[in-house]
Amino acid sequence: MQEYAYSQRRMGTDATVTVVTDSEIVAHSITTKAFADISKAEQQFSRFIPKSELSQLNTEGTLIVSETFMAVLKKALTLHQLTAGAYNPLLQIAQQGYRQNYTRITDTVQTASLTPYNLTLSDLFYDNETREVRLAPTQQLDFGGMLKGYLSEQIASTIMSLYPACTGTIINLGGDLHTEGLDENGLPFTFFITNPITDTETPVTLTNTSLVTSGTYKRHWQTSLGPRHHILSADGLTNPVSPVVSATVLYPDGAVAEAFAKYLLITHPTHLDTKLLPAGLQYHLVLTDGSNITTII
Repeated sequence: MQEYAYSQRRMGTDATVTVVTDSEIVAHSITTKAFADISKAEQQFSRFIPKSELSQLNTEGTLIVSETFMAVLKKALTLHQLTAGAYNPLLQIAQQGYRQNYTRITDTVQTASLTPYNLTLSDLFYDNETREVRLAPTQQLDFGGMLKGYLSEQIASTIMSLYPACTGTIINLGGDLHTEGLDENGLPFTFFITNPITDTETPVTLTNTSLVTSGTYKRHWQTSLGPRHHILSADGLTNPVSPVVSATVLYPDGAVAEAFAKYLLITHPTHLDTKLLPAGLQYHLVLTDGSNITTII
């Protein structure tokens, strides 16, 4: 067996699909389909693509959505409940200047706003039968990083179910990844969690699980109201005040891992409600002084 890895620029980040198989031809076939699935999701969910389902819904306020969109929306609603509101797909990072691709907002001062908007998910209407989704006034949907966690797990699972010749795979969307199976040596895949303060690395081994990281040390820009980064507090208007600069989560469900990485990032470590955390979820926090809080064995 051999690992074959292919990378493309997708969803505003570097996407890498790795497969373990005995044939380069098979590897190419698998990864071609995987990248097609990633591209399709981008066309459905990107807020930077005017004709995406997400953009159409946000523009019109109502839309008959696809089955995939409905599945992602219902997953997001569940995650909102599981995280006690820390994850909210109605948060509008665009109000803080992130209105276009990140590489285009770093050179100039962006306009930001502190105008409140509707963050109440129960005001959002959807119909399971007709798949109609209707936003309340001032509401906008943005699934954020949760979509990458959801998608990486779905694609990895699909690969393993459709291709018996594949004994392992990694779907990595900008560092948020899901693994299935084993590496070319028949062992769990090995990854490294980077401490952005000390520049040291902590090794972890994974199989059939996700590894996602959320941090405040990247994606900074200047606005009319001062500096901002891409993580919003529950109020939807400000950045969180927390000594945590990086939160990494290991968990089989990629979307759940993403949502709880957000929870762990915006919540002060002394205020963590461990009862919220799903059984088996492991995390690794990096604080501003470079120290770690970890449950990863």
